[in-house]
Amino acid sequence: MATHSLAGQKRNAYGGDDVITELAAFLPASVLGVVCACSRGALKASDEYWRSHLKTLGHLPTWSGTSSHRAAWQGRVGVMTGSDARREHSLCMGGLQDALRAASSDPPTPEHVLQFVARVRSHHSWYKHLPIEQGAVFQFGMSPTAGMRFRSSDIVEYVHGDGTEFHYTWSSTEDYRKRFHCFVWKQVEMSGGIQYTVDTCDAKPLLMPNLPTSFIPVTACIYLDSTHYDLLKSIYHEYKTLRAAGSVDFSQLAHSASRWTRRKTGMGLSDAIIADLARLYDFEVRHPIETWEQRSKVLLQDAQDLCRALFPHHNEEDLQLEVDWLLSSKTDPGGEGPSGSAKRADGARAQVRMVQGLLEWISFAWGSGAVPSISLSMADKERDRMRRLQRYRK
Repeated sequence: MATHSLAGQKRNAYGGDDVITELAAFLPASVLGVVCACSRGALKASDEYWRSHLKTLGHLPTWSGTSSHRAAWQGRVGVMTGSDARREHSLCMGGLQDALRAASSDPPTPEHVLQFVARVRSHHSWYKHLPIEQGAVFQFGMSPTAGMRFRSSDIVEYVHGDGTEFHYTWSSTEDYRKRFHCFVWKQVEMSGGIQYTVDTCDAKPLLMPNLPTSFIPVTACIYLDSTHYDLLKSIYHEYKTLRAAGSVDFSQLAHSASRWTRRKTGMGLSDAIIADLARLYDFEVRHPIETWEQRSKVLLQDAQDLCRALFPHHNEEDLQLEVDWLLSSKTDPGGEGPSGSAKRADGARAQVRMVQGLLEWISFAWGSGAVPSISLSMADKERDRMRRLQRYRK
């Protein structure tokens, strides 16, 4: 009763509901959706105030959709007032979870997660499209319209025979959902701080949460079929030259990148890649490459320790494959040598982060109990390729 009395005094002192409106004006849009979902009757912001927030939401950087599709939604909500406007805003701010569950009652499986990660890693010839340096970021997410086609006025499913089958990555919406569930991704300019929305079939933009693990730093090394591309060979050669000369300044190493990695950011190599090059160099100092064919007990133990540091999430079988691959790199004429292990290590790090990012999305939409257990070891496609090529090296 005391609270209601105080509220009445404030209304009398400041005139109607102005004090509530002023308080609401200090809340960011992402908080307003939560507040009005919990206490719509108490938050008495003006009609103009809520319309302005709906308009702001419609102009957020979009994950998908078209300008005309978004304009149709803005036209529909532009006349909303009072509780209708607050309710629409609340649905846009907090409705993504319900929309995902409506799109698929079952959460993603381990196969969905791993197949989607493999799709992203193979989507382009990334050795040509991504830098070897820091600076590129992929954002992972989920959308109720994943795998669908945006037309000027609506969103429809891709189906065979619709005239859009012009690229090897094409997939019908039905096949997309079977293989990748509702997962989506895009390349972004920064790792957080920007709000994105996804669209529903009725044009409603739903705000995506900025899940920290959704932003994955990537380099050209994520390319799943990079066996024949020496992305770090020339860089590792320069690193060894600098170390032999006693230098500890590796800020310009990226300038030694091979012809395969022409994209530049000017941000230099990541600390993780430089640390991997250091591990390889220290191993070579202790075990010169001309001694690798004998494979002494000490050499094998140190090689295992090295690969365990490079690939901390590999199972024992894949770890042994990496050891064999490293030690046989000397006999690969024209190959990339030991630097290939550093390249795959960076790709493996990105893969682990991608899986972890998708698992957080599953937890967001379906709860922590729906998160599946997934191996973070080598991708099946990469393992099969390495085994096949390893036979040719022997």
